[in-house]
Amino acid sequence: MNLTEFHEDELVQEAHAALAEPFYREWRAESGDDVPLGPGECVGYRVPLFLGGKDEVDNLERTDAEVYWSLTGQMRQQIDSG
Repeated sequence: MNLTEFHEDELVQEAHAALAEPFYREWRAESGDDVPLGPGECVGYRVPLFLGGKDEVDNLERTDAEVYWSLTGQMRQQIDSG
């Protein structure tokens, strides 16, 4: 799907799945981090799932969104091309 479809369809019809909202709320509760995410932040995996990281709250952290997506994209590209 393209970006428009994602925003207009997926985020509307499948918000819980697309945004992992329950998982995010669990992370906030368990981490004690009650500060809302800033516009340039995201919650990402410390060790990405494709590198063997666990899909668990303990493997999540608040991070800079641009850095997170850039680094995970580069790592994924290295794996795919290697």
